[in-house]
Amino acid sequence: MYLLPYHPIKDGLRKGIKNSSKKMGLLNSLNKQQNLTEYTKLYIARYKTLYKRAIREAKRRDNDNYILHAQNKSKSMWRVIHKETGKTSPQDRDIIIVRNSEEVSNPGKLQHKTKIL
Repeated sequence: MYLLPYHPIKDGLRKGIKNSSKKMGLLNSLNKQQNLTEYTKLYIARYKTLYKRAIREAKRRDNDNYILHAQNKSKSMWRVIHKETGKTSPQDRDIIIVRNSEEVSNPGKLQHKTKIL
């Protein structure tokens, strides 16, 4: 299945989440005031719950779409799991160490050079 650059459902969902995010920021700043009615506090709490639910569902849909369109579904599923749990693979890290005005970016070379010293 090929998705066009403009997908009305996906873009509509993004716009809705952007608008909800702005409104949530306004409600959070309003919630810090001390003289709020109980109705206002209840409204803010309900809106926050709905906002979290919408974000969770949007993430779920995005992850499902990513896995559905991947060539290697197992690998893409593990990438989603690692992304959600905060784990990253060693290949994603770009480490460059400068020593004696020499840049070393390959961990194997770095390990070899430390053994020599």
